[in-house]
Amino acid sequence: MLFKNELFSRANDTDRREDTCCEDATEHTVTEWLSCDTEANQLYTDEEIISLVQNKPQDDSDLEEADKSENVLVYHSETANALEIALRYIEQSKNATSTDIMFMRR
Repeated sequence: MLFKNELFSRANDTDRREDTCCEDATEHTVTEWLSCDTEANQLYTDEEIISLVQNKPQDDSDLEEADKSENVLVYHSETANALEIALRYIEQSKNATSTDIMFMRR
């Protein structure tokens, strides 16, 4: 772990690359970065993490819905309709070439 003065000296080190985003960093800026991190993050013990995980209600409804949508059968008529719409879209496109349309019709 670096102390503030070490981090500040590294941020202003003359050997650093010139394309870094820290070239104008001041001691106040570095202190602000460090305090921002400590305010937002909490440190948990192993026991606290285990307790949080074990007591967390399982919300797997999103996963179940994703699994259900993957197993839906697609019928031939729906597929043909989708391809017809895609062909019309390509034909209407100003950037489409005759080769693009030919490949879509195959």
